[in-house]
Amino acid sequence: MSNEEELNPLDAFLRSFVDHGRRSMLEMARQGQSHMRHMATRRELDDMWLRLGKVAYRLAEAGELSHPAVLKATERIKALESSLHQLEAHEDTVPTPHENPAD
Repeated sequence: MSNEEELNPLDAFLRSFVDHGRRSMLEMARQGQSHMRHMATRRELDDMWLRLGKVAYRLAEAGELSHPAVLKATERIKALESSLHQLEAHEDTVPTPHENPAD
């Protein structure tokens, strides 16, 4: 048996191994693209829900939307905004750890 005949099975195995790897990589790339489209669509959907909520809030504030659930959510948003403003005002008066209030 010559050296050339001995390399043929090894060559065939390596080619098969590389082809399998290439096919696997292409499949992973396809799945990755599909996942990216899915995530982009979900992000757009979440953005649209947020926009809709803001529009509903503005309409309720303007008196153009008066559904009880929307009005309740609008009042909750107002209360949360008020609490947030109070917390932010309090943070401005509290010294940070690296500040010395006696200075």
